[in-house]
Amino acid sequence: MASQAHGPVRRQPIWTALAALVVLIAFVLPFDWNWARPPIERYISSKTERELRMSDLHVMLGVTPTIRIKDVYFSNAARAPRRTAARFSVKCRVPCARQADPPTRLQGGQQP
Repeated sequence: MASQAHGPVRRQPIWTALAALVVLIAFVLPFDWNWARPPIERYISSKTERELRMSDLHVMLGVTPTIRIKDVYFSNAARAPRRTAARFSVKCRVPCARQADPPTRLQGGQQP
């Protein structure tokens, strides 16, 4: 009787995880990363007190995620003689975390 009570409880986390994965995939696949551009621009502009604009933000997810930002404009401080500090485009790849080295085993010595 106890095994019947534990059966559905054990299966539910699997179904929950599977449903969460399906929802995540359904959200990420059609996601246009340019929707995130205005909040990023506002955040960086408020933190640096300089204007930031981007024309295109594209993220490719995968084993090595790639981020491409086109036509980035970053202004100088208001007191600077030139208004534009930088204008550029950038593409970068984000390396995945490597598995940590296995723990070092100490040899020799006496065991307590």
